[in-house]
Amino acid sequence: MDTNKTLFIGIGNEWRSDDGVGLALARLLRQAAPPNVTVLESSGEGASLLALMEGAERVYLADALCSKQPPGTIQRFDLHSLNLSLDKLNCSSHLFGLAEALEVGRALNCLPAFLIFYGIEGQDFSYGQGLTPAVESALTTASQQILAEIKQDSNNLFSHNGSTDS
Repeated sequence: MDTNKTLFIGIGNEWRSDDGVGLALARLLRQAAPPNVTVLESSGEGASLLALMEGAERVYLADALCSKQPPGTIQRFDLHSLNLSLDKLNCSSHLFGLAEALEVGRALNCLPAFLIFYGIEGQDFSYGQGLTPAVESALTTASQQILAEIKQDSNNLFSHNGSTDS
């Protein structure tokens, strides 16, 4: 992975209703992301997530949450300054998913230096396509928040890299 680029990974399963929200975010962001941003989609399988993040400096992740908040609630976490409880991220049908990948990455000291997670509280994780109305309505707001943060971080990164100190 080119460390000069920002990486966004949308996580989910579009065949499990609201579990597809991370993929939907990736598809929205792919259309509007700056050229220095690589947008990827992932099923959320832990080993492949670690491989996707390998060598990257700045990574944003997005997935459905199960944190007992109202459906459609958007939450943002800096994964280095906060230990998410595994139960919030265990909407996945994988035995080794995002939560476990983060724990392994911490243990192996191989997580990116900048690692932000955006979650949207899901409501329905049963088999089927399409997001519930509350989750669908959160997509635009979440994509705007993520895009604004990515652009701000990119501007800060470029201003620091391009600055000349006298």
